[in-house]
Amino acid sequence: HRVIVPILSPEGAWWGWVGRDWTGQNERKYLNSTGMTVGSDGHFFNHAALLADTPVPLLVMEGCFDALAYWPDAVAVLGKPTEPQIQALLAAPRPIAVVLDGDAWREGEMLGLRLRMDGQLAGSVRMPPGMDPDEIDPAALRQQAEECLGTAQDM
Repeated sequence: HRVIVPILSPEGAWWGWVGRDWTGQNERKYLNSTGMTVGSDGHFFNHAALLADTPVPLLVMEGCFDALAYWPDAVAVLGKPTEPQIQALLAAPRPIAVVLDGDAWREGEMLGLRLRMDGQLAGSVRMPPGMDPDEIDPAALRQQAEECLGTAQDM
């Protein structure tokens, strides 16, 4: 009773998978494949989006279902951002908009600030309490991402 989402390298190599319970009845909502190191090694779900050289903002989200709603311009950290992932974001050739779930807006704001302080064009979008990015109108959220980056440029 899980939806399985593959986690692939930019070249299409298998990194692992994430399984999410869709029944609401399993004790563990999420399962990862054994030995999967996404996050601790600086990798993301949809890592290829991180490497695209484009002015379109990269949306950094917690879960793969959030990121799928904004394909191809979103990555998922699969939990909370790790230090290797933060370093990868700093090296990204595109602007970064951190869009964590509504319960993690302070963490998202701090990550956006840290990226800016270290030289990356970055900002954060504050989600409404209890809301995830995949529950928001995509056009509206993309507009908020553009606005947070415009504000960051003015600083």
